[in-house]
Amino acid sequence: MKNKINIAILGGGISAAYLSKKLASSNNVDVHIFEKDNHLGGLLNSSIVENQIVDIGPFFFPFDVSILELFPGISDFFFPYTPYYTITTPKLSIDKFPLTIKQFVKDNGYHSLALIVLSIITGRLLYLSKSNSETYAKFWIGDYLYRKSGLKYYFERMFHFDANKMSKTFAKDRMGGLERGNPAVIVRKLKNRLNNKSKVKWHSIARKKDVLFQDIFNFIYQDLINNGVNVFLEHNIKSVNINENGKYTVCCMHNNYNNFDYIISSIPIPTFDDSGNLRFDLSDNKYVKLISLYFGAVPNFNFTSHYNHSFIGKWKRITDFTHIYGDSKEHILCVEYTSNYDEKININEMIEDFKSSVEKMNIFSGEIRYITHKLTHHPYPIVSCENELEAEKTRKLMDKKGIYHIGRHGDFRFLNVPPSLEQAENCFQAIMQKIQRT
Repeated sequence: MKNKINIAILGGGISAAYLSKKLASSNNVDVHIFEKDNHLGGLLNSSIVENQIVDIGPFFFPFDVSILELFPGISDFFFPYTPYYTITTPKLSIDKFPLTIKQFVKDNGYHSLALIVLSIITGRLLYLSKSNSETYAKFWIGDYLYRKSGLKYYFERMFHFDANKMSKTFAKDRMGGLERGNPAVIVRKLKNRLNNKSKVKWHSIARKKDVLFQDIFNFIYQDLINNGVNVFLEHNIKSVNINENGKYTVCCMHNNYNNFDYIISSIPIPTFDDSGNLRFDLSDNKYVKLISLYFGAVPNFNFTSHYNHSFIGKWKRITDFTHIYGDSKEHILCVEYTSNYDEKININEMIEDFKSSVEKMNIFSGEIRYITHKLTHHPYPIVSCENELEAEKTRKLMDKKGIYHIGRHGDFRFLNVPPSLEQAENCFQAIMQKIQRT
């Protein structure tokens, strides 16, 4: 009988949970998850603000997200919900997200239609290389629409540097919707729609009103334990050492764990020391901080999330949790700000910035009441061209040493849940093929 294959998964986010369940279902495999927090879930965690369960931003999933099939019981924690997104335009008008031609023409005049067409044609000629986020966007929608829609300013507000320094990989991960005019994309969407026609019941799902994401991941945790996965919570990983016999040792704050055949990392991308071992001394200068401010206010119109595409205000998005879950007159809102790793956070300045900017935008009626805030470290990798090149070198070194990487942090890519799970599935297939060959 063959010895069991020992696999260590670093981090306990949603892609790690998915992959661990898939691997545990295979014969002759022992799976170990190492997570620094006292619960699984990563960024998917909830808080309670004045009796309203809230998150650090909007979290909605496609109705057919693959983790529901893998953990059937968690379907009971969700309900069908179609979010409604709006924006404040650069002209401070309100429009549907990402924009409508009707409002765009109203803001910029009928001549803007001709300028859009001319700009798109010019963009296809000038920005064929699509070498960064800005040229990628200009190739697909032209310079004129890119600037006038406010898309440029939204992304610069998120990362605090010019969009022409943002990587092409980020553009593909987060601006894929710009390719809607690409014939290949149109054909693929038509095929997907035909294949899923009998399955589609609603656009997306959201967690239920009385459910915290911690409840969902407690269910997942118990499911993993029942399926033989070893879950180590409150284990802060310091390094991974590669031994002479080709095995790996996971070094945590207080204990070391030896003799792993495979390492899969879903935590922030590491550095390598002189011995070729991986060190996870997180470099803060590669991540922004997310500050979620919670307010009570009465919106002048309905929205699930409202995006700031204007020139004013430093906030990037508002999520109205009362619109999703409640019916009270005053709504509980989450307002998202980002901050550089070395920037001092001034909550009072953010409160004043938000109140003064939304007053000009006419988003709310009456008093806007600040309640509390929550700081999230390392939610978004800073996807500059420079950081992307460095991350690509590290990924190649990890590949060379047989170490897999998945998810937003593990792969240093700005991935949503569906592509993260797809990546985890591809990782599972690759490991299974490798095991079968040995």
